[in-house]
Amino acid sequence: MSRAWPPQTLSHDVEGVIDECERMELAAVPVTQTAHIPIIQLAALLFIGDYINARHVWRRWRGNCRTEEEMKALADWTALGHAMMNNNAKEVWAVLPQIHEAAPPPFNQYAVEVGDAFRRRVLIQYGAPALTSEPFISMMNFADADHAQKFAAQNRQRLEAEAARRVLTSADGNTDINEVIGVLETTPLALPSFQVQRASTMML
Repeated sequence: MSRAWPPQTLSHDVEGVIDECERMELAAVPVTQTAHIPIIQLAALLFIGDYINARHVWRRWRGNCRTEEEMKALADWTALGHAMMNNNAKEVWAVLPQIHEAAPPPFNQYAVEVGDAFRRRVLIQYGAPALTSEPFISMMNFADADHAQKFAAQNRQRLEAEAARRVLTSADGNTDINEVIGVLETTPLALPSFQVQRASTMML
């Protein structure tokens, strides 16, 4: 195994995590070392918005999970992927907190990262209106525009990088991310990273 397992974060090298999952799935490595492969691979694919390959992971592993706990976790992540693929934000923000609360570290951290990645995709897809108006603010599970703008300010570099990646890989990747960045120019310093909160609006 070429990296610490399980990875503590997806965002540091998500493509590397996906490659490692594929390598370990195909290689004859001990079962103890391959634990949680489908969960990690599925979370990483949802992080980058690759819903097609995420669905393939579910199909390959749904009858091959080693424990009932792993099967339940795989089903939860698959339900999340289905909600994301169908742009069902209400269901996304219903499933994510359930995953976060049920999973031990570092898998609960994956839920936070995947939630933030979903928010960035909303911003990239809809541009500047997503920072100031409904239904986009609710789609990102924020209470108001101030929260949305502070999140975008925190994620400015990632937004620029992911927008560029989308333009290169997607036919509909024509969002002018500069519109979003223009709004951020007048945004105050970002708040610390959002934590999971028990409130009327769950924020990850």
